Amino acid sequence: LTMFTHVTPHQTVTIVVVFGRIVSNEPWLPGLHWKPPWASCIDMFTGPDKDEVSYTCGTNDGVRFNGTVVVTNQLSAENAVSAYRQYGKDPDRQNVYDMSEYHMQSICSNMTAREFFVDKFDILDDLLEEKLAEGQKARYDDQGIMVRPATGLHIVEGKVKVFKPVPINSNIDELIKKEAEHQQAVRTAKEQRKVDAAIADNLAAKQIAELDRERARNKMQEQRHTDTQQAELARAQDKLEAELKRLEIQHKMERATAAKDANVTLINAQAKAHATEMEAIANEKLLTDAYLKGKAIDAFFNNNKVVMGDSIPSAWVGLADNILN
Repeated sequence: LTMFTHVTPHQTVTIVVVFGRIVSNEPWLPGLHWKPPWASCIDMFTGPDKDEVSYTCGTNDGVRFNGTVVVTNQLSAENAVSAYRQYGKDPDRQNVYDMSEYHMQSICSNMTAREFFVDKFDILDDLLEEKLAEGQKARYDDQGIMVRPATGLHIVEGKVKVFKPVPINSNIDELIKKEAEHQQAVRTAKEQRKVDAAIADNLAAKQIAELDRERARNKMQEQRHTDTQQAELARAQDKLEAELKRLEIQHKMERATAAKDANVTLINAQAKAHATEMEAIANEKLLTDAYLKGKAIDAFFNNNKVVMGDSIPSAWVGLADNILN
């Protein structure tokens, strides 16, 4: 049965070859397929493939390194047949393994040992990824004619890692280690000085803050004292103004009372004068000659004895005339 069937696994495509010739430009997708017994089935993995590549390189100052890189790449199913035609069953052999070694040697030769090992080590991943990704694209000549189709491989972004290389003919790693230890010691001393300075600054800041709080408390106490004095002064001022207002009202009331009394006295005086005047007018009308003679007779009668005789009337009349004159 296996002579007539083929099972294509998950994340894999199968290329059918008969006597060295590719039967179809469309690969088989995962599943069970019938095949003639004389056909060969080439399985090509299309999932993410992590390749580990070792290399040896030399820097421009003569230091040689051994190193390792890991490159994750993926073959697209639609380009599997084209990739097989160009590179065979393992297209990543030429395009990932060989090119990673080539690019690392190129990068290394353009740097000093210190740059490659320390100063620019953090950018090696991006440099290698960029060069490998560019190498998978189709190439064209100056006339725009394609001289090489795309490889069909895709370099997975962010999945290229350059591990720390090992120097072969130099102890630069020990020298850099000692330098790093010295810098760390200096850095530690500087950090300790910074810590001491920070502690001193913190203590000074606390003392200044305490002084500021003490000044604030004193200012508040002075302000409260000033406020109390101002409140007492305001109360005294209010009391004085109230007393002045009371005296003013009392003075007005006394003036009003005096004016009222004076008016009453004037009215009484005017009434008495009017009564006296009326009485004088009445008396003037009352004091006639007959009235005065009658009063004189009454007075004489009341103050003298009775006289008997024939000449009484003439005696009284003569006396009355004498009194009136």
